Amino acid sequence: MAIRRVVTGHDENLKSMIVSDGPAANVRENRTGHRSTLIWATDSAPANITSGEDMGDRALGTAPPPSGTRFCVHEIEPHLDYQPNFHRTDTIDYVLVIRGRLAMRLDQDETVLGPGDMVILRGTAHSWANVGDETCVVAFVLIDSERLEVPGMEARQ
Repeated sequence: MAIRRVVTGHDENLKSMIVSDGPAANVRENRTGHRSTLIWATDSAPANITSGEDMGDRALGTAPPPSGTRFCVHEIEPHLDYQPNFHRTDTIDYVLVIRGRLAMRLDQDETVLGPGDMVILRGTAHSWANVGDETCVVAFVLIDSERLEVPGMEARQ
């Protein structure tokens, strides 16, 4: 799925303008049936809004930079199950299902999410499974958080 990304900024007179408008090109396909597109990232709080760097071109792991954020869109093929990929990050994650049906598994609970459903993950261990017949499209915003020591479960970086 091509994702159009529009980035705004300011000209020399501090008038608002579009800096770039085109497809988000930082796409990773590190697992069969799963694509992740980095839309934007920040590496400080408060965030620098005047940098000329295209923060969507960064190479990041799962977690955002320290004190930063990571905004990405994932595409998960039908019936793809990440049960062996149970993981956690030291982040607050805002998750929005755009298309499809996604099962979220936690240590003690499981629920199925659909279009428009949102989740606030607070450093909790989880895994995902596309339980539908169409590609699931999910937007994630990960925000760096305080560290939480969970016995037997290291946070992913």
